[in-house]
Amino acid sequence: MSVPDMHGGGARPPGHGTSRFLRSRRTWSALAAAAAAVLAVGIAIPAFAVLSGSPSNFEANDGNMVVNTTGNNDWNSVQGSPNYVHLTDPSNTTADDSFKSGQKQDSPCPVINTNKNPPKDDFTDVASFSETNVDPSSAQFRHTFLDGATIRFAANGSASENVELNQGTNGTCTGTTLLQRSKGDKLIAIDYTTGGTTVTFHVLTWIVDNSDPNNATCFVKTDSPPCWGVNSQTLAANAAEGQASQAAILAAQNKISNTDLAAGQFAEFGVDLTAAGIVPANTCKAFPQTVWESRSSGSSFVSSTEDVSVEQHTVSNCGTITIKKHTDPRALDQVFGYTSNLPANDKAGGVAGIDANGNFSLNDKGNTSGDSAGRVRVRVAVVQRRHDLDQRQDSDDHPRSRRQPDMYLRQQAATRGH
Repeated sequence: MSVPDMHGGGARPPGHGTSRFLRSRRTWSALAAAAAAVLAVGIAIPAFAVLSGSPSNFEANDGNMVVNTTGNNDWNSVQGSPNYVHLTDPSNTTADDSFKSGQKQDSPCPVINTNKNPPKDDFTDVASFSETNVDPSSAQFRHTFLDGATIRFAANGSASENVELNQGTNGTCTGTTLLQRSKGDKLIAIDYTTGGTTVTFHVLTWIVDNSDPNNATCFVKTDSPPCWGVNSQTLAANAAEGQASQAAILAAQNKISNTDLAAGQFAEFGVDLTAAGIVPANTCKAFPQTVWESRSSGSSFVSSTEDVSVEQHTVSNCGTITIKKHTDPRALDQVFGYTSNLPANDKAGGVAGIDANGNFSLNDKGNTSGDSAGRVRVRVAVVQRRHDLDQRQDSDDHPRSRRQPDMYLRQQAATRGH
């Protein structure tokens, strides 16, 4: 605060001593009150808001990674959680993954190639944290929350990015780990403006035809379905929050990348996916892949993407079941194949996970009390009308009566003699 020079110069005019003194007292009183107000503002510790119902009270709109309020959480305090994901991304290199320049972004399988991205649109790190509220007394009971953070190679006060949530119901794009876009996939478009202190959120939905009268055409007017639909939902403050860093972040305060960051290099957000209409509270919904995309434009959500980072971690409000195959006698070296309506997941377990067609295999070889390749863990997140798995294939802790009836699972003939 600049303080004007309060020392008068020259001799005091005759007869004005008392008047000058009174005016000075009034002036000093006003200045003191103003200074006190400024001081109060200057030293006040802000009460950083969190989204209502966030189970961890995650501070997603303070522009830093440290916990500011006891009992809350931030990026530095969730490092060991299974719901925390950190991806490092190539930066400042021509070998950085990017959507191919000039291609139609409304393709179900956009082409990814290598490119050197502009420094302000170049991710170095991406992080996410997801959780579901399981407190029956909460107004946000069964709401699912997604917090996200990005670090860029150079500061970008007015940054733009997309967070694409893919269900994977159409399998994987040929020659890549990218899941093919399918009906109902979601795109959260995020824009940090006014130096990163104002954040706006829009949600787009992938459509495959014009059957929905409220979302029958494409956001890109010259395209036709399949595409990102024209209906762009703006999220209210109770559904989303965020901020870009307003000050430098020291390496000691940065457990995501453990490097010093300039103001504007880090940005974060939090979204109540249920309040946003993305994950319903009482219906199982899962997105096994998140695609992070930087944008060079704040208005063209789907046509100005730059850097890309693909996260293979399921965001879901669904429970999980574990399917185990025990042979009699145990540890029999025999592969049992299964067909299902489960989405692709190469990390689900079994012999090689679940392929793009929902097929997987189990083998009890070498197992006694353990299960290794003799089990597969899946989320109940797909809808079908039957399940044909015999009761004997269920584990003791997941009997048929507890399985949800919307999962289809059937054992094929064994690849070797029974």
